[in-house]
Amino acid sequence: MVSFGDLEAILENVNSNFSFRFRRADFMYMVPPFLAYYGVMSNNVSLLEEAVNQCKLYQKYLSSDSSGALRHIVLGDWQDNGLWATGNGWAAAGAFLLTEILARLSS
Repeated sequence: MVSFGDLEAILENVNSNFSFRFRRADFMYMVPPFLAYYGVMSNNVSLLEEAVNQCKLYQKYLSSDSSGALRHIVLGDWQDNGLWATGNGWAAAGAFLLTEILARLSS
């Protein structure tokens, strides 16, 4: 089980992503909302900031040069540079959840 200390150690590097060997579009649905919820529950603003940071990093690594849509999997032993519609849906849903969490905090 990952402790909060382990999580902080992972997040020390601003370019650190949780899936170290590769990056996947559907990651944005799973990890950033979890970080935000955990940040809210533990009153840890840095986790909320890191949730936003993770979305930005994944957008940077996965964005297609031509359309801005996200590629499926990059930076690993096996890559799929195709524009996976389902993965873009997961990423959009994750971004929506994160936006909703942040909006509720500010209201």
